[in-house]
Amino acid sequence: ADAIHGPSVQELAHEQMGHTDPANTPSPEPVVLPANPSSLGMEKIDAASYPIGTGDETVALDEFWVDRYEVTNAKYAKFTAATGQPAPSVWEAGDIPPGNEEYPVQGVSWDSAAAYCAWAQKRLPTEAEWEAAARGPFGWSYPWGRDGSVVRSNRLGSVHNVGTLLADRSYFGLFDMGGNVWEWVDEPYNTVPSGQRMLRGGSYSFPKTMTEFVNGDPNSQILMQDAGFRCAASTVTFEPESLIPPSDQFQDVQSGWPQSIGDQPEYFYGYHPGDFYHLQVTVPDDCLTVTRDTPYANVMVEARIFVLASKEADGKFYQGIVLRAVGDHFYGFLVEPRLGVWRVEKQSADGTALIDSGSVPSVGGIDQISADRLFVIADGSTLLFFINGELVSQLRDDAYAEGSIGFIVKNGSQSYTHVHFDEIRVWEIGPQMETGVDKLNESNTPISQSACRGRVREEDLLGNFTVVRLDAQERPGVPVDIKELLASQAAELGISIEELLKANSKTLDDIETVKVGDELIVPVTTPTP
Repeated sequence: ADAIHGPSVQELAHEQMGHTDPANTPSPEPVVLPANPSSLGMEKIDAASYPIGTGDETVALDEFWVDRYEVTNAKYAKFTAATGQPAPSVWEAGDIPPGNEEYPVQGVSWDSAAAYCAWAQKRLPTEAEWEAAARGPFGWSYPWGRDGSVVRSNRLGSVHNVGTLLADRSYFGLFDMGGNVWEWVDEPYNTVPSGQRMLRGGSYSFPKTMTEFVNGDPNSQILMQDAGFRCAASTVTFEPESLIPPSDQFQDVQSGWPQSIGDQPEYFYGYHPGDFYHLQVTVPDDCLTVTRDTPYANVMVEARIFVLASKEADGKFYQGIVLRAVGDHFYGFLVEPRLGVWRVEKQSADGTALIDSGSVPSVGGIDQISADRLFVIADGSTLLFFINGELVSQLRDDAYAEGSIGFIVKNGSQSYTHVHFDEIRVWEIGPQMETGVDKLNESNTPISQSACRGRVREEDLLGNFTVVRLDAQERPGVPVDIKELLASQAAELGISIEELLKANSKTLDDIETVKVGDELIVPVTTPTP
């Protein structure tokens, strides 16, 4: 391990502690620093100012990454085998108790936690970083929101496999920050006596809000008993995670989502090449749903959504996620960005029933900067709905066992709405996972509205298409003639300018919205290679 990572584990741990050892003075030889760790299993925390503490204090943080889960017994065992570090005191004769491999490691000192993170090419999070990752940009008291009673993460009576209590999830997608085990942190912003270290997060036996902490002798057996940790990193080597369909960042226009041929009179859906997926509804009191034909019964779904354009300044419209879609049946989780309200709907052949609704201060989504993160847990008859990390609805409904996932845009009084979907991530729920929520409202609201009429039609699908980039050699002071550029590109493809613009829902009347560098999705008459 030393040959790979440069300095020894002990030296790296001492560096994190701010200690130096004269007996281990670095040689004049160049030291090979650890490479950046992989981003796999970590979540990015955006650079921003975050609320900390119990008052109005904030802290400005650069971008950093944090482990999605607490370090497990199984991972810690690899560390002890590679370095010769002692096993945690709670292990039986130095071995993991049978069946506890995916429990968070506990009974470790601060020094051992710091040494593990250094061995993993990471570090312990600072106290401010840990709190920002747990509370998010809105400063919730708990990872899931303001109400500690709705999730039983720290009242189970024992630790549990990491990441299996689904509702104990923060805004940034980190699990078990509100319980399971206490977690060691570095560089406290709270006052700590010399020689002491700090734990954050509470444990299964000692619930705490995300503003509270304990500190003490880092080698105290009492303090260490329920102490675990997770690691952080300032920079990482990014690697895309393996997610299940229909997960997408919409950078590839052939990733499988439907693409309609515009200009549609009422509905439009398709790729904004290299950036987003978009839905457009151009009639009031109607909606459009687009799904991928991959049915699931038990999943977690997260999407980033924002409105690009709307016609009326005060019209009402909704945007959101569709799940368990089967024929005319689906659930819709929608937000109204102007009013800051949300709703959960259930559609059947008889119409649309409003089954829950409310308001939440964090609703944004009016532009890309304020894009909303919608997160849904569908586990059997249990449905949990989160907006920007806050749990807003807990429902029980046995109506649909499985179905497809997708997007929805719904107009009320609004007559034109164009919404961008930045990303969608989907995880299947395993057999050992549970929601962590007991208080569920029954879904039995009667039908209140007509059914959503807009959906993907077979005759609208663009089965064969190509992407054309409008490149031109620009000269200073000489404007590019976009119509001439379009005519040239169309001639190369053997189609008209109208056909060139068609799949992007543009016409010659929209020529001023087309610019050099744009990518157009173009229908072709023969299959692409």
